[in-house]
Amino acid sequence: MDDVKDKIESLDGVISSKLTEENGDLEEVHVVADRSRQPKRLVRDIETIIQVTCDREIDHKKISIARLDREKGEQKQKSRVELISAYQKNNEPTCCYRVRVGEEVVEEEISSSPVESTIRLAARGMAEILEKYDLINGQLRLENVFKTGIGSDIVVVEISLFFEGHNMWGGKKLLGSVYIENNPALAGAKATLKALNRLLLDHSQN
Repeated sequence: MDDVKDKIESLDGVISSKLTEENGDLEEVHVVADRSRQPKRLVRDIETIIQVTCDREIDHKKISIARLDREKGEQKQKSRVELISAYQKNNEPTCCYRVRVGEEVVEEEISSSPVESTIRLAARGMAEILEKYDLINGQLRLENVFKTGIGSDIVVVEISLFFEGHNMWGGKKLLGSVYIENNPALAGAKATLKALNRLLLDHSQN
């Protein structure tokens, strides 16, 4: 079980772990983690580790996650997140992204129905990417996207951020705005990043 324990403790956000056995088989997993990642994501990673390493499945109810704040003075740093490009794919209801997360460049495509505007799709997709790569401590909901300014040349994105244990009506409201500059998809993605910039997490520093 030492191999499983080592792999679990190598996961981002995990501080320590304890594995219990019954008749030589892994029975329960107890993990102490910081708040840099959502518990459900940690549980999924742990399930995968056990399945690959032990060739067996474990009920997610037997995986417990206790979350602690980091010690005072240990500050979460901003993540190095850079939006390299965002554009609409061949006039289709699809936005393509290239994003640098730390040292890695990732490419993603987010699709929608034709009725969703390009700017709104780009903003929603950018939020989904940040959640996918665990760059936000909480859950995001895109509330509103609109144009303003002379000639409607500015896009404003309004996002609600919900932390664990809060209901879906008490989220923190965040706003981001940028000039469109003839690229609606890029503007929507940039405005989303601007709204969330101060909250982006750098897990490599935790």
